[in-house]
Amino acid sequence: LCFHENQRQAVVSTQSTGESVTVNCCRRYFNLHNAALLPKYLGPIRFIRRNTDEIISTNGLASGNRGNQLILAVLESRYPGIFKDKDVEDVLGDWLEQTNPVPRRYSIENYSPEFCVEQIAKSADFPDPNLGVGLNRDQKLSLAYYLLTKHLSDCEGGHNNPLPRKYFKRPWKKSDDIVQ
Repeated sequence: LCFHENQRQAVVSTQSTGESVTVNCCRRYFNLHNAALLPKYLGPIRFIRRNTDEIISTNGLASGNRGNQLILAVLESRYPGIFKDKDVEDVLGDWLEQTNPVPRRYSIENYSPEFCVEQIAKSADFPDPNLGVGLNRDQKLSLAYYLLTKHLSDCEGGHNNPLPRKYFKRPWKKSDDIVQ
């Protein structure tokens, strides 16, 4: 079971005698399937990932954060021309194991935010499933990095730590970067 299915966590918190009822309720009524539902939402979205979340992470680190699966599902559904490329998928997996954007940035040769804004500006629809189609590996990685930084904020702290005010920002949308 993945992060987007709450059955496993619900079963852990109930007694073994109530497990069958819990499983049935989760499957029929309470299973949110976030990784299936979020890709259907095309509006602005921002992920705030806690780097040391002990509940959502399998190992207490960003690399084990089960939210990474959700981030990947949304980015792949919105921008398949970029994120369904095997090279990009591999690099993105490495980036999601990191909490500092600086090493992510330096893993791309000739990164140009201007190029990314230009490519996004050409998109008639947004999110655009054709964004990145026909581009080379480095250009796709540039766009992948740009879009990841627009959709993901990393936050220090565990699951129950209050979220600092600076993370309460409007999610990014295309018009934020495009001068009409």
